[in-house]
Amino acid sequence: MHQTPDEKGKIAQIVYGGFSKCAYPLQRFHSDTERVLAYVPERDTLRRFQPVAGQFNISYRFGANQPEYVPDFVAATADHNLIIESKAAKDMEASDVKAKAEATWCKKAGDYSQAQGGKPWKYLLVPHDAVAHNATVSSLAGRFSVASSSSATGSNPC
Repeated sequence: MHQTPDEKGKIAQIVYGGFSKCAYPLQRFHSDTERVLAYVPERDTLRRFQPVAGQFNISYRFGANQPEYVPDFVAATADHNLIIESKAAKDMEASDVKAKAEATWCKKAGDYSQAQGGKPWKYLLVPHDAVAHNATVSSLAGRFSVASSSSATGSNPC
């Protein structure tokens, strides 16, 4: 099912299908933005999935806490591994959103992957109003890649 339900508040109650590049052919989403965004890497990547709690062990510092961060999607292209997160446009500068984007996990994973001959990682932070059915992963990556502030050179996008 690719269509938005009449009541968007019921999105999380519906199971969506049509996913062939994901380990799970049926998916649930927290929002309509996530639902629409899921079909973008489905078209443009080698594979993708929607992680659940405990799968990555990504934590970020937020005040005195280090909560777990579960990204919306993880995908692989021919050139990169991607962590893809969507947020409401009004929340893009929120302190918790920035803390997640600045987490060092992506840089460390990219450094390790490249040392083993693998691909670098990129972190895409996409505002909800840029998510569209006709979007492509490359256009989103070109516009919304977040550079890792923990990188010594500043050149390792994450």
